[in-house]
Amino acid sequence: MAGILPRMESPLNPAYTSEPVRRTTNGFGLTSMLLGMFNIALILVAVIGMYSFFGGLNEANGITFQDYEAFDSAAIQEMASEYGDQAQPFSFIISMLASCLTIPVSLLGVILGFIGLLQQGAPKMGSILGLVLNMPLLLLCGLGMLLSLAATATASV
Repeated sequence: MAGILPRMESPLNPAYTSEPVRRTTNGFGLTSMLLGMFNIALILVAVIGMYSFFGGLNEANGITFQDYEAFDSAAIQEMASEYGDQAQPFSFIISMLASCLTIPVSLLGVILGFIGLLQQGAPKMGSILGLVLNMPLLLLCGLGMLLSLAATATASV
C-alpha cells in the first residue's frame, strides 16, 4: 500500500518554499523626496516674494538696494511701515507663509525619510534622497533661527 500512494513532500523542502516578494517602491521614501522638492520650491517662493516686496518698497521710496547700506534699521522700519501697504503686500504675505511652512515640511520629510530608511526589504534610494534634500534645509532654518535669537539677545543687552 505504501508504494501506491504518492509521497508527500515536506513543506521545508526548498523547492516548494518561495522567497518573499521584494517591494519595488517605498512610500515613505518617495514622500520624503517629494517633500524635499516641495521644500525647495517653498524657499524659492519665499526668496522671490521678499525680493518682490523690497523691490516695490524701493520703487515707492525711489531708492535702490545699494542704498540700504546708508540706512539704519529705524529708517528701514519707517520706510516699510509708511510704504509697506503700497509695495505689494500680497508678495510679503505669501513669502512669509512659505518661509513658515519650510520648517514643518522639512521636519516631516526627515521623519518620513528615516522611517523609509529603516524599513526592511524596501528600496532605500527615495529615503536617502529625501534625507539629502530635507536635512540641510532643516539645519539651515534651525541655524538661522539660532542666529536671529542670538542677534536679538545681544541687541537687547
